[in-house]
Amino acid sequence: RHPVEIAPLLRMSAPTSNGSTTWTRRRASRRYTLHHPAAPSAQQEQVFLNMKHRQLERDLHGHQKKSTSKHLIALFILLLLIFGVGATYFSGSQFTTTLTLKTWQIATVGFWFLISVGILSAFSESGYFPAVVWMLVYWPLVAIVCGLIFYGDANFSSTVTDTWILAAFITAEVVTFLVTIGVHWLYPKFICSEWFRKRIGARFWKVQVVTDWTMTYNSGYRRRRHTCRYQGEFNEQGLPHGMGKWTDDAYGGEILTGKWKDGMPVAPFVSRQYGTGDAFRCVPIAYFVATDDSFAENKLVPTNEQPARCGVANVECSVQGAFLKNLPNATQELYGPHTVVDGQEGELLAECFSHMPSIHTERAHTSLEIRTSDPRGIEVLGHVYKRTGLPLATEPTQIVINIERENDTGALLPSGKSDDFMPFSSFASKEQEYVLVLEEEEDGRQAKEEEEIKIDAVDLHTTDEKQSVDVQMKVSNNRKTFARLEVQDWISTPHKAALIFFPGFNSHLKKSLHSFGQFMAMTKTMDHVHPVIFAWPNGQVLTYRNASAISHSTRNKELLLQLIRGLASTGIRHVHFLSHSMGVQSLLGAFEDKDDGSRSDISECFRLNHSFATGDEKDDKLMICKSITMVNPDFPIEAFIDHAFLSIRRICDHVTIVGDRQDGALYYSQIMNGAFKCFGYEQPKILNKDGKEVDKKNKSRAYHPQNVVGRDIERIYLPLPDPQRGEDEEKASLLADERLLFKGAPAVILSPDGQVQEHLWLDVDVIDTTQLDTNIKDLRHSGFNVNPILLKDLEELVVTGRRAAQRSTLLFREGNIYSYCHAPSFVTM
Repeated sequence: RHPVEIAPLLRMSAPTSNGSTTWTRRRASRRYTLHHPAAPSAQQEQVFLNMKHRQLERDLHGHQKKSTSKHLIALFILLLLIFGVGATYFSGSQFTTTLTLKTWQIATVGFWFLISVGILSAFSESGYFPAVVWMLVYWPLVAIVCGLIFYGDANFSSTVTDTWILAAFITAEVVTFLVTIGVHWLYPKFICSEWFRKRIGARFWKVQVVTDWTMTYNSGYRRRRHTCRYQGEFNEQGLPHGMGKWTDDAYGGEILTGKWKDGMPVAPFVSRQYGTGDAFRCVPIAYFVATDDSFAENKLVPTNEQPARCGVANVECSVQGAFLKNLPNATQELYGPHTVVDGQEGELLAECFSHMPSIHTERAHTSLEIRTSDPRGIEVLGHVYKRTGLPLATEPTQIVINIERENDTGALLPSGKSDDFMPFSSFASKEQEYVLVLEEEEDGRQAKEEEEIKIDAVDLHTTDEKQSVDVQMKVSNNRKTFARLEVQDWISTPHKAALIFFPGFNSHLKKSLHSFGQFMAMTKTMDHVHPVIFAWPNGQVLTYRNASAISHSTRNKELLLQLIRGLASTGIRHVHFLSHSMGVQSLLGAFEDKDDGSRSDISECFRLNHSFATGDEKDDKLMICKSITMVNPDFPIEAFIDHAFLSIRRICDHVTIVGDRQDGALYYSQIMNGAFKCFGYEQPKILNKDGKEVDKKNKSRAYHPQNVVGRDIERIYLPLPDPQRGEDEEKASLLADERLLFKGAPAVILSPDGQVQEHLWLDVDVIDTTQLDTNIKDLRHSGFNVNPILLKDLEELVVTGRRAAQRSTLLFREGNIYSYCHAPSFVTM
């Protein structure tokens, strides 16, 4: 007889005299059944191989590591050792040696050292990095230095004795190449091939089915037995489909909970690697392609002549622990892409949103926010007034909130067998002939608070095909409860808000999905909004000006208008805009006023902010712009202050600019755009100071950088009129429009020369990220999707709608400028 591991949650007492053992556990009635292993079915084998392929991808690509100079230091030390130790050994003296090198030999070694530096930089992010370093850096360097030290040359052809260096070098290169190809290419191809699946498949790991979808298999160098299990919904073919959970107790296995499609996990799901604790999350991101570019590459000359396309992509990202090199990874396998037909964009977008469920169980409101700042009525966030169906109401004189308590089942998976038990494999033996499996007892009896149960010792080597051991396990029926808040005379709206993201320059759709998907995966924003990427034609490195021009084109505005109207037709009323870098030009270009001074067609889709409303508008069915956030905006500061800010402030009173005074990418943008203006190249009129075409006769050819909003974040204020430039009092009255001014900021500060200087700060929250030093690249241009401080703040901005002065991580500095409460990464206490 052998001891049986049942579950860690069982409490075992000492064996009695008759050989029985007492167990205590808080669960419903269960039955333990002893099963003989069997071969897996075709569906079980397919799912097992799919999950092993995911594990193989993680193992092959490895983790991202901190960039250091260890490789270069190792090369330098290796060179010194070979010169010193090798030369001393062959000279026959332990203390003195004479070493003569020719100039070309020293130059050769120096050349290889420079080559090694270039290769390390070029392949630092590649999964083949170790092999590349050894083949193109270490082995050649060792061979050349050995030839120089031992034989005075490095041509390996002067004598027969020299050939052993060449032979050793070729052997090392071939072995390294073959091992790399075998591990990173042949083995994955072999495991994923149809031939392997049909001829060998799960037999390679000796997979055996214990019961239902519980399987054991061999894994690792010592071929230990491990257990994996799927629990959840299935399709007609018997494959996991719908919500389900996969558990694998191997070191490289994963515990994955979420949505499945035909035997493969798809967004949304969350996963954790069993041995390391590294966590991953896959989120569904909708995309609206308004460009002729492909999924993973931009055209050199950006165009948008083809009809728009939309769909939903899977984006899997690392979110905790070691971040994998192959993540984020975006695929289009979830839904689409489908061509958008004019007039049917609403139906297509609604279908997209139906493929974007929340992984969390839907629950009622547990918190409420009531706003009275809008003079047009009271607003209860997430609700509409019952009598009018509108988010604002003027009739109520009181808000009545009812509190109801309900049982919290917290069920993510379908009802059925236990979702928290999986038989533990024995690490002491290589083979496991029998596994004791816990099953539900369907007797429907009322469970008591707690009751002891007895399990007789079981003979694991019995010849019976199936043994059943009755276990009377009675546990508490008490369930957690939660309070649900209901607002009397108000109805909770079933529609989420939309978060539209405008990617920056030279960012194809896949890259944009990686960037935006990482932001959504690292926050809980997905529970409150539908994320949508507006993929506009943003060009390549050599076509910066082309991308800037097309971002304001009529065609680009028409396609964005098509997206906005499609969202409105799905029932969405609240919209957030998030833009990065040059994507700000596409966003602000969409709200650019017409030549006659009237609002643009896209602006007409949104309700005017109450400070600009005249009372004559019929805005019952218009959308509401909840926030506009511009991260590292590449937009001229003079044009933004003069006219662009007004075009967005009309519809939104929550405008945020996230900038960095040391942004390297924007620094080069300022220089390049200044040079283009100096040489007479025109730019879109929205980028000019007065929003008009530049008069070529009066255009100055003097060079000066074109300052942008993302770097000059301390200049987001209205300048006073200058009489010397002909700016009259009428212009001064326009500049002093209180609706555009920041509330609560002092208008007078001291200038560096000690004189009093007035600043009329624009009504925009300016966030200075210059002092942040974690998870931001050297250019300091794209840290919003991984920096934890920025992530938390942007999530709070979107979810709660709070201005910067009310958010938890920001400190007021001066005017409309805020900075984060943040200590440098090296500070400890």
